[in-house]
Amino acid sequence: MNTLLHFTGSRSIAAAVLILVVSVYGFPLYSYSDSLNNSSQSKAAARERNSNYKIVTEFYPPFNFTTVSGDLTGLSVEVVKEVLNRLNIKRVPVEMMEWERALETVEKTPDTMILSIIRTKERENKLNWAGPIVQDERNLYCLNEIEGKKINYDISSLADVKRYSICVEKKGALAEYFKEKLPGKKLIYSNNARGVIEKILKFETQLSACSKMVSAYTLKLMGKSPDKLKCVYKIDRSPLYVGFNKNIPESFVNRFQKELDKFKKTKKYKVILQKYYRTNVEKVSFLN
Repeated sequence: MNTLLHFTGSRSIAAAVLILVVSVYGFPLYSYSDSLNNSSQSKAAARERNSNYKIVTEFYPPFNFTTVSGDLTGLSVEVVKEVLNRLNIKRVPVEMMEWERALETVEKTPDTMILSIIRTKERENKLNWAGPIVQDERNLYCLNEIEGKKINYDISSLADVKRYSICVEKKGALAEYFKEKLPGKKLIYSNNARGVIEKILKFETQLSACSKMVSAYTLKLMGKSPDKLKCVYKIDRSPLYVGFNKNIPESFVNRFQKELDKFKKTKKYKVILQKYYRTNVEKVSFLN
């Protein structure tokens, strides 16, 4: 089938020649808008590579912690750095601080990310989000015994928890959880996750609410047996995320999410999980 195109004028003739070349050789046509889009994407990627991104977090082993040699690492730290590397963003500094300060920093400081953070109603609109990095189990713990006497608290539901004192991390997700679930309940606060464990060991609280993995690591670091505490109530399994300051473009957060999703399907991600769930606790330090 032959197609006859009619053109008049020199510009039309030039257009006809161009279409003929394309039809014969199969060259792709790019519009001016396509060129602008590609240029904008390249510039955006260049800006991302040159941005002064930084990460803030807290001492929360095995997800974020400082080694005895002073290196800041952990399951979440390694995963996030790997994703950033895949986005051609390298050498991003990581700073460890108290959780309350970390939250304030990521909300107020441009180009800042925070990990490992749980999404809550109070936090949801203050940050942009990518994740989850991994799942974390949260429980209520009590001392197994005091001076040789076994402790047996009668807790079969969340309503039963009201009868006991509870320690939570200040500005932590569990503080929000108990404020919502047990309104009016007076809570005992610690500045960090380690302090939550210390308070229960000193019997300054009857119950401590914390991560299963963090409590296990912290007890070992203190030279205590994991049997020192027992779980009396399983709260939930909560995913840990990366939070982004609102000035970081959503386009970047979306690309981060896509790379994270792809990385979680790799063998390297599984190796990282196995590494930190079996980490020699002697390599972890209380330094922060």
